[in-house]
Amino acid sequence: MQSGVPTLGRIFVALALLLPPACLPARAASAFASSPRRVNAPYFVGDVPFGKTAVFWFGRVTPQQNYADVRVGYNDSELYVNVAVFDRRLWYDTTPSLAELTAWDAPSLFLDLDGNTGDAPDANAYRFVAQLNWWEARGAWQGAYRGNNSNWVTATVPFTTTTGWRGDAPLNDVDDRGWVVTYRIPFAGLGLGGAPPQGTIWGLGVILHDRDDASGTFIPDQVWPETMNPASPATWGQLAFGLPTYTAPLATPGSMVTIRHGLNGAVVPDVSAGGDTVCGDGLDYWTEWGEANYAGAGHANVQNQADVAELMVEGKVHFLETRTTRPDDKPLVLKGDRVHLLDPAQPYAAATVVGNPAQFQARGLALAGPNINLNRGTDRVWTEGPGRLEIVLDRDFSGQSIPGGLPVTVRWRERMTLEGDTLRFEGAVHVTSRLDELHTDTLEIGFKEPIPLGDPEKQSRPEVRRLRCRGGVVLESQSADAQGPIAWQRVEVADLALDLTTGAATAGGPGQLRTVRRGSAAPLLNRLGPRQPPADAAAVGKPSPHSVPDLPLRDSSSLSYLEVRFQRGAAGNLQQRRLTCEGQVVAIFGPIGAWEERLSADRPESLGPRGAVLRCDQLGVAQMPVPGTNYLTLELEAQGNTLVEGQHYTARAHRLTYAEAKDLLILEGDGRSDAQLFRQMYPGGPLSATTARRIQYWPSLRKGSVDGPRFLEHQTSPAPGS
Repeated sequence: MQSGVPTLGRIFVALALLLPPACLPARAASAFASSPRRVNAPYFVGDVPFGKTAVFWFGRVTPQQNYADVRVGYNDSELYVNVAVFDRRLWYDTTPSLAELTAWDAPSLFLDLDGNTGDAPDANAYRFVAQLNWWEARGAWQGAYRGNNSNWVTATVPFTTTTGWRGDAPLNDVDDRGWVVTYRIPFAGLGLGGAPPQGTIWGLGVILHDRDDASGTFIPDQVWPETMNPASPATWGQLAFGLPTYTAPLATPGSMVTIRHGLNGAVVPDVSAGGDTVCGDGLDYWTEWGEANYAGAGHANVQNQADVAELMVEGKVHFLETRTTRPDDKPLVLKGDRVHLLDPAQPYAAATVVGNPAQFQARGLALAGPNINLNRGTDRVWTEGPGRLEIVLDRDFSGQSIPGGLPVTVRWRERMTLEGDTLRFEGAVHVTSRLDELHTDTLEIGFKEPIPLGDPEKQSRPEVRRLRCRGGVVLESQSADAQGPIAWQRVEVADLALDLTTGAATAGGPGQLRTVRRGSAAPLLNRLGPRQPPADAAAVGKPSPHSVPDLPLRDSSSLSYLEVRFQRGAAGNLQQRRLTCEGQVVAIFGPIGAWEERLSADRPESLGPRGAVLRCDQLGVAQMPVPGTNYLTLELEAQGNTLVEGQHYTARAHRLTYAEAKDLLILEGDGRSDAQLFRQMYPGGPLSATTARRIQYWPSLRKGSVDGPRFLEHQTSPAPGS
């Protein structure tokens, strides 16, 4: 909004446009009635600057009627027309058709290249309709017509329109403030080689079509000029190209004329050219402001209002919110090559920022991309194209609360939308933090409540409640302490959903989980590996040079590796540290010597005495805390066609469980088939086979028991060196 002190001549022009003929002396009223409405469009070199265009207005501000400012200008290639409308309710067709464009909020712009003459539109008469819309591409919401000497017919005429709005949101029954449509009509599309010569006069008319509810309750159109008939160009106003020149004649005042209501029969209703300083302050926008009486005001305020509190700035723009509710609040910041703001001082501000890149910062968000669109009243931000977002979250992707917050950076290739409590990214999404790295095609982050872009009182850090990834997911995470890395984990799945409040997690297959941990327990079944027996009876209790010593349950310097693959899916709970995988499950585990080392399931004999491969239909994994320590112990439950293969042993069962804290392995049959355990105590040693309904084994004690034995076989042979 720009303001200035009007000249005396401009005030009289404004009064002439506003006062009805009855307010003027008889001779002036007669001339006013016989002269058509005319707007003189200024010429510009290059882009048409909004603030220097010519303006006319019509309509009223009431709950059922609209008011419009219409601005015009032109350059060598196109005609520029901006229609800014005060409108209480905003409605547009979400499935538009050409025949129904004027049944919703829309202006119709009429041009006649022959001037305001003729009783019917001919081939030089054009009609351009532009319905309001929100975020959608404009093509389906506009249409062109051309005269055929009797009526209007659709025509292919190139022109472009852009729209904007201010208020709560379109398509509801909440009061808004208004909308704007900007036309750009190339002269070439009208069959001209360039701009008309200065002094050329065209016919011009404008119709405002209004809709204030979903059902389309009838509201009469408003027209300019007031006698305009769309089918008769002779009733239209005039568009003059170029500014007129005027030389004031020499005159000598001969007398003074007093114009006063009731004097000599004159009727002079109250009128105000503009308003009184803060226009409409303290008045209801729709029921009082439009009918306000400023009798007794000491002065008038005439100003150049851009749309409905609209601001458009180009060229290295930096917009900063200079006053916040609290001194420590972070202000709203917009940066770009072009910024278009609607009502920037209000909590329901709308903005579009274009730049390389455009930047937006507010309420804990820092966003960059080629374009950024914001509606602060609906807490909605969206971009089209690649971009980057920086945000501080209250927890990591496992749901663990992070004191002081976790800075996260998100990059994407296609689009981003923040709407209410959901932040959505699409196209090669890449998320990084000091703890996690995520790759996926689509990511949704759900918060406890909407991020309050329109509420400066709310400045708390966004509280994450849910994550959903689709289209292929790769998630890597790591943790460390003062001694160095503690754990590394990589998850690869088709899709992933996490509820960070309850801890619930689901993943679609096929997928795999790989983890490396420092100081974790001796790997599953490592005690089933071979142990060299003593060379002779006298050596009992003394380790043989070929023996494998028992490992402690914890070794702070060792690294253990676990990999789980599945085909169908996985579900579990992050807070309870439980996960169940289904569908052709394969698990590989064992010790490794370096963080980057990986184990393979193709050759179980190569995994060493403490490695193994587990195959089953379903595998449950749980990490249980050890009371009084910071350690976690492993519990596994495998069901359905369970097979375990190690370097020197094989086990088959319907169901297998292992509790690391108890150092207890249990193999069970299903009633039709028994559990089986085959072992070789040392390389080249004898084989032992056990078949039973249930087999229990304590690896560290090398002791076992069986329930319902079916078959026991133990071969003996001399030990090496005997």
